[in-house]
Amino acid sequence: MNDKAKEYFNTSAPDPVRETVIHTNLKKDKAKASSSTIVKPSTAVAVDTPELIQTKASNEELQKRESERVEALRRTINAYYDDIPKRLRDYPEAQSKCLKLLVTAEEALTPPITRNGLVKSRLDLTRLEIEMFGAESSKISFVIVVAIIYIFAMVAGLAIGTDLIDFSSEAKILNTKLLMGIPQPIWVWSVIGSFTSMLFRAGNFPFANKNEAVRWLLFRPIVGIVMGVMTYLMVTAGLIVFAGTSTAQTPQLLWIIAFVGSFSDTLSVNLMQQLIGRFKVDGKQLSTPDATKDLNAGKVT
Repeated sequence: MNDKAKEYFNTSAPDPVRETVIHTNLKKDKAKASSSTIVKPSTAVAVDTPELIQTKASNEELQKRESERVEALRRTINAYYDDIPKRLRDYPEAQSKCLKLLVTAEEALTPPITRNGLVKSRLDLTRLEIEMFGAESSKISFVIVVAIIYIFAMVAGLAIGTDLIDFSSEAKILNTKLLMGIPQPIWVWSVIGSFTSMLFRAGNFPFANKNEAVRWLLFRPIVGIVMGVMTYLMVTAGLIVFAGTSTAQTPQLLWIIAFVGSFSDTLSVNLMQQLIGRFKVDGKQLSTPDATKDLNAGKVT
């Protein structure tokens, strides 16, 4: 810039042109300053709260449990594929139903696995177990019925062969024949009632497993006979009184009492509880817990 120009801009006299140039230069300087300023973005990091951490942990635990359930169901399905041909080899119809349920349960576990699929798979496996239990219990019941008939035939044959049963004598005469102080007809009708109850039970109620059926087959006849004889003794001892006292001691009624006592478990148990309730310990009935403690301590009156 020459001296004349400097002099022109340095003059203090107001000049519109000079004011315009100065104002323009100031705007340019402000624009450069603002463009050189760098605005840094926010670098704040989100921090998980304790509630959020607990929720994530709970979700992970639920997913882990669901995975374990799925694996357990798959192992159960594989085990059933091996068991069904063995356990139901004599029941082709039940075997077919169980295999269909098994396939349905396996399809419900095909990925992606949903909650409804998991529930459906468990439901199908439960139905399968019920079907297998029904088929197996019917087989066990049939075997038990055959065993009962076989045992009863053997006992009856033995009694007839040894003249323990007399078909020709009158009732009064039969009651004079004693075995351990008990009339022979009481023993006979106790045996008949016990085996009749066993046939009724085996034909109407399935057994859970073979071990239960075998235990019941061994002990139920003995218990039934004993309870039939005990019922007879309670009647003759006057512990049980019937409304028709004039006919309470007829032979036929006593035979019926022996039959019912050996047939009905509920009746025999109730009669025994009433009998025990007649005994007292220090004024307390023997059937109460306190009286039982006193009895164990030797306080019997």
